[in-house]
Amino acid sequence: MKNLIEWESNRRLDDDLHRHFEEFGRWEWAETAMEWHRVHNLMFQAPLELESPSMYLASAAVAQGHYGAVAGIAAALGVDASILAIAVAGWYENQDSPPAAIGFEGLRDKCEAIRRKRLQEATAVELATNQEGKSQ
Repeated sequence: MKNLIEWESNRRLDDDLHRHFEEFGRWEWAETAMEWHRVHNLMFQAPLELESPSMYLASAAVAQGHYGAVAGIAAALGVDASILAIAVAGWYENQDSPPAAIGFEGLRDKCEAIRRKRLQEATAVELATNQEGKSQ
């Protein structure tokens, strides 16, 4: 942490920052954004408001890193990224006490169940919309 506080004299700042966040080791993007805020305030000796444009920008970038990683894995597995994100949310949102592992087959089954549920919900909405249109 000293290297981050004395960052102006640090020639390896990029490595130190990467190492810090790797060692921070949280899975949930919002926790990482909050750590970014904490480190920013230490490095720059100036409190940055949580409800500031800079914090919104950092949160958006951290979140996209998370969503991008999920999208890359989803592409490799051949599933929709939003479905995979829902399927694994129980793990990355509960890092300290995650659900039991389900393996690739279990993950595939979970993704398929979410896909089917979405399809049923979309079909129900479409039917309701069509019925509403016919009654007018």
